[in-house]
Amino acid sequence: MKNISTKVLASFLDDCFSWFGEGGISDMGATHSQIADATMRYLREPAHLERFEGDTLDRGTVRIFLEDMFGLSEVGASVKPPK
Repeated sequence: MKNISTKVLASFLDDCFSWFGEGGISDMGATHSQIADATMRYLREPAHLERFEGDTLDRGTVRIFLEDMFGLSEVGASVKPPK
């Protein structure tokens, strides 16, 4: 099983916050704690842990976890009505 160094994980969390935290590129208003929780939930899946690179794909998947776990969405984004 792949080990992720503390330094790599911390850098990834900071990157996610710069995207999804308050004032971020895709501001969802996510807190550091929410991002850490979503990332840990994501990495519990062995397949995710094994392929983790801390890249755009990983960041995008954490975004999905933020949406699912905390009901977050991009600030100002319109919610699509159900069909």
